[in-house]
Amino acid sequence: MKNKSGISLIVLVITIIVIIILAGSVILSLSRNNPILTAQEATFKNDMDSLQSELTMYITSKYTQTLGGFDINSMNGEVSTYIPSVTKYDTDFDIVKGKLIYTGTDIQTLAYVRNMNLDVTTVYDGTVAINKPTLNVVNKTEGTVESWVNVTNSMRQELADKYIFSTYADEKYTNTLALRHTRDNTWQAIMSSTYNLVSDISVADTLNEGWHLFSMKWNATEFSLFIDGTKVATTAAPKLMTAVATNLYIGSGPKLNLVKNGYLNMGNNSNLLPLNYWTLQYYSLSSSLQAIGNTGFNSNEFIQVDPNKLYNLSGYFKSVGTSGLTSLTYYGIDCYDSDYQQIGQYNTYHYVNTETVLSRDLNPGDTIMYVNNASNWKHTTDVYNIKYVGIANNTNYPDFAYTRNSFRFSDSDQVNNTITLISAYTGPVITAGTKVANYVNDGGGYRYNGASGTFPSTTTWQNYSGNIQYTNIYNTSSDNIFRYATKYVKVLMLLNYSQNSTYATLVDDIEFKDMTNTIYNSKIQELCISNIARSDSDILDRFRTGILVKDSNVTYMLTD
Repeated sequence: MKNKSGISLIVLVITIIVIIILAGSVILSLSRNNPILTAQEATFKNDMDSLQSELTMYITSKYTQTLGGFDINSMNGEVSTYIPSVTKYDTDFDIVKGKLIYTGTDIQTLAYVRNMNLDVTTVYDGTVAINKPTLNVVNKTEGTVESWVNVTNSMRQELADKYIFSTYADEKYTNTLALRHTRDNTWQAIMSSTYNLVSDISVADTLNEGWHLFSMKWNATEFSLFIDGTKVATTAAPKLMTAVATNLYIGSGPKLNLVKNGYLNMGNNSNLLPLNYWTLQYYSLSSSLQAIGNTGFNSNEFIQVDPNKLYNLSGYFKSVGTSGLTSLTYYGIDCYDSDYQQIGQYNTYHYVNTETVLSRDLNPGDTIMYVNNASNWKHTTDVYNIKYVGIANNTNYPDFAYTRNSFRFSDSDQVNNTITLISAYTGPVITAGTKVANYVNDGGGYRYNGASGTFPSTTTWQNYSGNIQYTNIYNTSSDNIFRYATKYVKVLMLLNYSQNSTYATLVDDIEFKDMTNTIYNSKIQELCISNIARSDSDILDRFRTGILVKDSNVTYMLTD
């Protein structure tokens, strides 16, 4: 019989190796799924559930005792003030306006609190932008920014960029580092050295509501965005900052220019045709735009706006015609509705006391329109542009606030209550009883909120600017008010207006900005900045632990 001791030795060695591997797996599993920490979190959750229930019972009893007169806003103090049986959490929790607020600093407990979505004193809800100096905080050559953010659906319903974090030298993207939720419903990380050297990466927002860890890291070889430990976007050889701006902003960011190529960073006249790209004179950077002779135009791109917000239009102009001629200039915006149709005054402005209804159907081919009351309608002797019929048949708008159906008339008869049209009606049948009024046409949707009939200097650049916002007054003629139903705008310029080719104008730094604070309207917690670009595995591990541990590389932590 052969001696099998050699085989037994091999089996023994393999068995030992397997045991070592299994032991390592168990240790690794314990480190990532610590049963002690799990038990601690379960105990904490049970305590909090009980505490919240007792707090609710206390408030309910107070409302009952006072017949609804209890002021919950006056309910401030330690937990035991209102629930004497509970003193365990007095040092870590307070009652503020009837709500349980965590006031402690233990980072592990902070993770438990966040998992339960409890309120914490070190959570920032974006109502105030926090400005911190960047000295010895942000490393321009490499680094990592991480932040736990409570994502809510409300933030997706506004036409504004919501910033989690930003640092920038100016609003032209100079030395910028930012993380934000965009108006296009994406998560975006931005890094730049100057206005035309920008690295930006983004991913569509498909996240569920709740807490998510956002991380971005940068170095000479990559700029990457992570969500919940997973790399979702990256670019190679990013445009690193050449210097670090003075302040970093938590919960806010720059008021960005909404005019595409407004700073001419594309190196051409894109979006601003038919102006000429010009490099011989400029207000800033290295180029401007030139108009020779009578030049009127709108920017090519539509800008989506929220009429309930305040916007500012700005630009720099200079007359450069021959022999010191100054150029007649108009600068503003053109208003459009939700279907990209231009909104003129004949869509939104009617004379008061002309509101009436059709007394007969208006049919194709009719030249006479019959109404219940033609009093106060304009006559044949009045100028043509104030003689428009407006049909109030838009169910999405209040009566006479906005119409898409308007056409000219030549005369009105107050005795017979008829309106004579300038030409035969060609539209569909408009039934009797439909509301109509006498509208006005001023030629377009123009709002000259920047400049109206001014003459730029021939020696210095002049800034023309003006705000514009919404009003619920339908018949407003103010250049600082959006026309009713405005959803989109274009930048408008009439340069060298009604002047020949001996007149010329230069334009630079064309801006249209949302002046509403771009404050992030959700909760930000544990924002952490490191002076190294953390490895992908390190970022994943920091997500899995649920907390951002402050190590030797951390230069700033929001919870400090």
